[in-house]
Amino acid sequence: MNKVIAIDIGDVCLRRRLDLSLKAFGLDSDTLPQPVAFAIDKYERGKISLEEWIILMQKNLPGCIPDDEVCRGWNMMIGEAMPGMNEFVREMVTAGFRFVFFSDTSELHFTDICRKLPFANQITGAILSYEVGAKKPESGMYEAFENKYGIPCCYFDDMPQNIAAGQERGWFSIRFDNTEAMRQEFYSEFHI
Repeated sequence: MNKVIAIDIGDVCLRRRLDLSLKAFGLDSDTLPQPVAFAIDKYERGKISLEEWIILMQKNLPGCIPDDEVCRGWNMMIGEAMPGMNEFVREMVTAGFRFVFFSDTSELHFTDICRKLPFANQITGAILSYEVGAKKPESGMYEAFENKYGIPCCYFDDMPQNIAAGQERGWFSIRFDNTEAMRQEFYSEFHI
C-alpha cells in the first residue's frame, strides 16, 4: 500500500484568516473585491510574478499601500495550526505514513506557512498550485500529484468539490471538519 497522505493546507493544517487580511487592506467587506480576487488567482496559479501581483493589488486596493505592507497584509491570512493536527501528523509519521502538501497557494504564502506551521518539518513533499499552473478541483492538480507520488492512500481537504474530484479519481478522501472526526475516520479505515 502507498502510505502517502495528500493534505490540504488552509483550514486543514492551519486556519485561514481572510478577515485579518481584509482588515489590513482597509476593506469593510467580508469578501475580496473581484479585481483583487482575480489578481490572487493569477498569482496562486503561477501566471504572474510576486512583483506583478503586488502592482495589481496596489491598483485595486484602497489607499496607497507599500509593497511590504501588501505582502504582510496578505500573510495575515495564515492563522494558527488547527487544534490536534500537530499530534496527528507526528503519530502518523511514526506509524510509517508520509504527508505531502496538496494545496492552492502562492509562493509568498507557502514560504510563510513553512515558517509558522509547527509540523512543516514532518511534510515530505508538495504539489502546489503556483508550481502546477492549476487549482483544485481541476484535474491538472490531481494528475501532478499522481505523477509524482502515485494515488495517495488518503486525502484530507475541507472543500467538498475537491473531495469529490479526488473520489472521482479513486482517492480515498476525507472531508476535514475537525481533527478528531478526521482521526476517527482515518483510524477506522486503516485499522489503527
